[in-house]
Amino acid sequence: MKIVWRPQARAELLSIAAYIARESPSGAARVQSQILHSVELLETWPRIGRKGRRGYRELVVPHTNYVVIFRLTRANIEIVRMLHTSQRR
Repeated sequence: MKIVWRPQARAELLSIAAYIARESPSGAARVQSQILHSVELLETWPRIGRKGRRGYRELVVPHTNYVVIFRLTRANIEIVRMLHTSQRR
């Protein structure tokens, strides 16, 4: 399956990195790398993560406070949102 990023998810990833970089550029790079690595794992194991609302799935990114919201289609893994664990889903 191919990973497809929705524009909102890509913008949220960049926003997360920019926010963290204000305090710690190296921390921002680490968190962004961890998120991207977790998303890449979906290509091999598309059903990792827990069931979310309305047919979506949620992947908690290890060693961060972020969750990747995604959905599976017949051909793709669609990355829909990036949320901090304190945000409402």
